[in-house]
Amino acid sequence: MNSKGAVTLSLLFLIPLLLSINADASTLRIIINGPSEAQVWIYCPDGFFFVTYSSTTLNFNGSIKVEVCPANPGYYVIVNGTKVFYPNAYTITISKSETLYVDVKPVYVRLNFNFENPGCLEVTLYNGSAIKIYHSTYILVPKDSINIISSLYCFIINGTTEVAYFPYTCIPADNMTLNIKFIVQNPLPSPSTEQSSSPSPPLNVSLIKQMIPHFRSQDLLGIGILLLLIPFYIFFSISFKRKRDHYT
Repeated sequence: MNSKGAVTLSLLFLIPLLLSINADASTLRIIINGPSEAQVWIYCPDGFFFVTYSSTTLNFNGSIKVEVCPANPGYYVIVNGTKVFYPNAYTITISKSETLYVDVKPVYVRLNFNFENPGCLEVTLYNGSAIKIYHSTYILVPKDSINIISSLYCFIINGTTEVAYFPYTCIPADNMTLNIKFIVQNPLPSPSTEQSSSPSPPLNVSLIKQMIPHFRSQDLLGIGILLLLIPFYIFFSISFKRKRDHYT
């Protein structure tokens, strides 16, 4: 038998073996979608296991065990329609070809703002975007996300925490209510405060008005008549002096 015939005979024996291997092999496809990662543990029959955080495809023989859970707090996963919240895991044993669709979604909580007096807040959200709040309302934020709260004016949160120069960091693990009271400060101190705190207080508009005398209408009339009599007084004084000088 020549070499060509030997190769052909070998292929005739190998093809059924390859077909049987392909027939026994199974395929696992994992497709992950969402703003965060999902953690997927895959346990093989020989004791080998590995972890993946992204979509992957795996060929295997026999059966494998798969566990899927959220990779980060504040998120949950939906595996083929089943919701699983952190830190729980979705577990399945697979012995045939299968596809797992994994959607990662955030767990939203309510962040309530209760304004006790007028004011304005700026809230910088976990994704870097900022919104301004002018009245009592609420927003939905992902659980355990970082939110920065600031304002141009000093304010008090829940009656105890005063926020002045540094912003307030809020990480809600559940629905949360923030009672906001703005501290309104008068830019000009009262006159009594000026006199007691400083020997030479700066003048303001009200103080200048107090320094200018206030004239009544009767006072203005008397001044006008007096101004009219002054020329007559001067005229008669000069005439009388001339006549006296003439006789003398």
